Amino acid sequence: MVATPGEIDAVEVAVPAIDVDSRERGGDSVMESKKKSRKERKREKKERRFAEKQRIEEALDPAIEFAEPSEEHNEQLKQKLLQDFREWVKLQPHFVNCRTDDSFLLRFLRTRKYCLQSAQDTLDRYLTVRTHYPIFFKNPDLSDKGLRDILSRGYLFPLMEKDPEGRTIVFGLAGALDTSRHKPNDIYRAFSLTFEALLEDEVNQRKGFTYILDESGFRLHHLAHVNLRDVQRVMISGEKGYPMRHKSIHWVNVPRYISALTDFVLSFFSPKLQKRMFVHTDVNSLHKEFDPKILPLEFGGSVPWKIMCGSEQKFNGNRRHRVALLTATETWLEELERRCPLIMSMDEMGVDEKLRPKESKCRLGGGSGGWGFMKLWTSLTRVLVISASPETCPDAARAVTSLRNA
Repeated sequence: MVATPGEIDAVEVAVPAIDVDSRERGGDSVMESKKKSRKERKREKKERRFAEKQRIEEALDPAIEFAEPSEEHNEQLKQKLLQDFREWVKLQPHFVNCRTDDSFLLRFLRTRKYCLQSAQDTLDRYLTVRTHYPIFFKNPDLSDKGLRDILSRGYLFPLMEKDPEGRTIVFGLAGALDTSRHKPNDIYRAFSLTFEALLEDEVNQRKGFTYILDESGFRLHHLAHVNLRDVQRVMISGEKGYPMRHKSIHWVNVPRYISALTDFVLSFFSPKLQKRMFVHTDVNSLHKEFDPKILPLEFGGSVPWKIMCGSEQKFNGNRRHRVALLTATETWLEELERRCPLIMSMDEMGVDEKLRPKESKCRLGGGSGGWGFMKLWTSLTRVLVISASPETCPDAARAVTSLRNA
């Protein structure tokens, strides 16, 4: 289209008018922008810092629902994040013998939704907890009689079936603990060995875990058998420092005299994770969450937990044989034996606090997720005294004495 002379004149006249108007407003606009930036610079900076801090905290929170990120389906981007993560690990002067293989680093990236900074913070905290509390992690050797015995008795093992969302169900029997046979570090190592072995599975890294903990065999002297101060610190620090996603925790068959300790136990966890904990006084309410068929006979299933643990054998006429179905604990012990050499090699991992940069200080214990120890001690002692007199209940007396000496 060809412009007419009138249109050309109109354009020629309009352009200078626009330029003049913009020049007249330009000075005021720049001054207003400068005044605004001077006045609001600090506020905007604080808002950005707060938003970034909130984003990191949400990524660190294990209770937030996990949505598999698109990065999982982008192999090129995933490899780029892995490479950046690996290079960052090598540059940390205070890291000691940290694993840098894909499986190990991916558990942190997946747990933190592929936020590299959050994964780095979690790894730092993870190594710090391992260094400061070696009794929970060192020497998870299945040749140790105490450790092998507590695991073979079904103290902690994954069920063969998954929960409705495809997550691994970690099953625990408090009654499997025998304080005359098992030392405190047998308990600690049973947990760390189980968790480390489970985390070698990529499906577990992505989907997370569900827990069913049977407390019917729990006794007050079990509390006196462990150092509650260390347990509190490790659980509070490890909640955001262990690369695991906790979907739900179900406490089953909780004795009435122990139900008063609910607040004490919940105090170890963050408020959001507390909402994912459920107390069942019997198995009927548990069946609303899980298909009874996947549970032991005592919980509505078909196979007794003793057979699952391999502590009993089934007879068929004159022929003695194991149950055709490979039991859960036997299968798990075989898996642990296969994973054990790799997990034991992680004993050398940790941090050297003397070499830690000042800007990367990692604090352990405390935090908003738990009570102060004195408040915790006072609450638990009151419950024990009310529940059973030390004169009439040796278990209560031992538990109170343990707390006083902690």
